[in-house]
Amino acid sequence: MSERSFDQRARAWLELGPSRAPIDAVEAVLSAIETVPQQRPMFGPGGLRRRSGAAGRRRFARSGPALALVAAAGLVAAVLVGTLLGQRTPEVATTPSPSNPSPSTTPLRDTTGLLAAYPELAVRLSASVGFADAPISAETALERIELGHLDLQGPFGVGMACRGPGELTFEIRWSVDMDLDRDLFMNRQIPCDGRPTHDEYLALPPGTSAPDPGRPPGAPVGGGQEVTITVAAGASWRVAIGEYPAALRVRPNLPPVDTTDGWTRLLDEKLVLDRINRSVVEVPAGATRLAVIVQCTLEARVSVIAAGAWTDVACPTDAARVEFPVTGGSTVEVRARSEEVTWIQLAIEANGATSETSP
Repeated sequence: MSERSFDQRARAWLELGPSRAPIDAVEAVLSAIETVPQQRPMFGPGGLRRRSGAAGRRRFARSGPALALVAAAGLVAAVLVGTLLGQRTPEVATTPSPSNPSPSTTPLRDTTGLLAAYPELAVRLSASVGFADAPISAETALERIELGHLDLQGPFGVGMACRGPGELTFEIRWSVDMDLDRDLFMNRQIPCDGRPTHDEYLALPPGTSAPDPGRPPGAPVGGGQEVTITVAAGASWRVAIGEYPAALRVRPNLPPVDTTDGWTRLLDEKLVLDRINRSVVEVPAGATRLAVIVQCTLEARVSVIAAGAWTDVACPTDAARVEFPVTGGSTVEVRARSEEVTWIQLAIEANGATSETSP
C-alpha cells in the first residue's frame, strides 16, 4: 500500500466517524509498524543533533510516514477500545433534580396496592395491561381505551400507575350524551415512571341518581359514568376505582350552633366532605381567645389546629368546643384535619368585637 493511498483511506475513514476500523486498514497499519525501518537518532553532548542539508531533509521526509503510521495505529487502538466498551463517544452522566425524579423500579401495584391510601373504598373497577416491571415496548403512538361504564352513587377514589413512554391521561365523564368537553368532570395526567398516583372525588358525581338536597340546580342526574384512559401503546398500566360507603353520600342535617354569650361569631357553620376543613379569620382587636366548634359524622379523629396549637376531637359529635389563645388584630388560619373522609362542620367565634372573615 503506498503512503498516499494509506493517507487518503485513513482520512476518508475518519471523516465518516466510524465506531470500528476496517480489518484491512488495521492489518495495513500493524504491518507498516513492523516493517518500516527505525533510524537511530543521533545524540551529542547537547542532546538531539539536527542534521543540515539534503541528509537532514531526507531524514525528516522518511520519518514523516512513520510518525503518521504510529499516530494512525494509536487512533485505531483507541477506536477498538471504544468499540469493546460499547460506546462510540462518551456520554455525560447527570443527576436527576428533585423536580424530575428518576423512574421507580418498584413493580406496578395491583388493585389493593393502588387503593391502599383509601382503605374504606369498595372496588368498582379494576383494569390492567402489560407487565408489572417493564413496558410492553417503546411504541409511543397514543391509544384511547374505554375502561367501562360505572354507576357511582357517591364519593370515590382512584389509583393509577404506568411504566413506559409518555404519560397516562385518566378521564371520567357523565355518560348521558358523552360530550367530550361538557361532561368531563375528572381529569388526571400522570407520567409513566412506575410511581403510583391516587386521588379522590369527594362529592356526588355527575350521573348519580342519589338524593342530595345540596345538589346545584341543573346538575346531571342519572345515566352513570364512562371511564377512559389515553396512553402510549407500548406502556404497561394499572387503574383501579373504588367507592366510599353509602353513609357519605347523604349530606347530614347537623344541628345549628348558637353563638356563646359575650362572644362574636367570626365564621358561620361551614360543612365539607373532606379530610380537611380550612378557614382564615381576622381576630378582633380586643380578643384574647378563639373558639372552634366542631361537628362531624361517622367514626373519625379530627385534629383542630389554630394559632400554633392543636387538639383532637373524637367523631361523631354534635358540637365539640375547643379554645385557643390568640392575639387581637391578628390573622389566624383554622384547620380541622382527619385521616378519614367524613363530614366536618366548623363554626368559629372570639371573645371580642365583630371582624371580617374569609373562607
